[in-house]
Amino acid sequence: MSVRRCIGIFLLTLLSAGLSACASSKPYQATVDMNMLRPHVPPSVPAGDTVTVVAFPIVQENIGDYGDIARHTRWRQMNTVATGVNTVWTKTISLVPLPAFQIHIINQTGQPISLAETQIRVEDSARREYGLMVDYVAIKGRFIADMLGMAPSIANDRDLKEKLLREIHQIPLVSPAVTVPPGQTWIGYLVLNTDAHNPEEYRAMMTSIDSFVVRFRNVPNGKASKDFEFLLDKVVSKIQVTCPWDVKQPSLDACEPMQPATQKTELRGAR
Repeated sequence: MSVRRCIGIFLLTLLSAGLSACASSKPYQATVDMNMLRPHVPPSVPAGDTVTVVAFPIVQENIGDYGDIARHTRWRQMNTVATGVNTVWTKTISLVPLPAFQIHIINQTGQPISLAETQIRVEDSARREYGLMVDYVAIKGRFIADMLGMAPSIANDRDLKEKLLREIHQIPLVSPAVTVPPGQTWIGYLVLNTDAHNPEEYRAMMTSIDSFVVRFRNVPNGKASKDFEFLLDKVVSKIQVTCPWDVKQPSLDACEPMQPATQKTELRGAR
């Protein structure tokens, strides 16, 4: 075999390998499960001299609808094998563990109401009860710990970390300190201390449940008190996503939806 022919075969082999690598590095489409929570009864506010509490569920799939606890964040990922060194990531992240709940307290009475004596309980269909996170120190500590496991470059970026921690401190939290003046609506967030510290644990938790129940007991209502109970059903649907070539397990954490994932629930009735 001539030298020229050997060189030609060698170049063709390199070209073929290059084309194969290019083909394998293209994004691909996949279908994944989308686990949503929806109120069993559509939320509404009755008219009259009364207090109403409403709960809206927040999951990974609709976190972008809740700007108080979601941040569209850009960071540079260091020392990764799958994506390479110095890869720039842009993603909407949650500042609190998920799922969480946006709570509306509508005070249509002539007196202020306080949650100081109100009992709040959350459990899932597997009878697991969840503790509540009602102070900023605990939520900030949880956020840093979770980021160290999921995105250490965020936790190790001092400027970005401090910016996100400051924003956590601005989140209105459901706690015994909440007071709602007469004729006003208070909107804040019920944050759960879940055992899900990364996307894999979150998916496992959401797969294992069928519903959540949120209970507010002894909410002041004029000279009396009221109880509220919210059943949030899990609804599973399919959604098409576009995934980077190096993602082996398609998910909404690693891939981009090809269409809007959710439609935000609206509150009906008097405001």
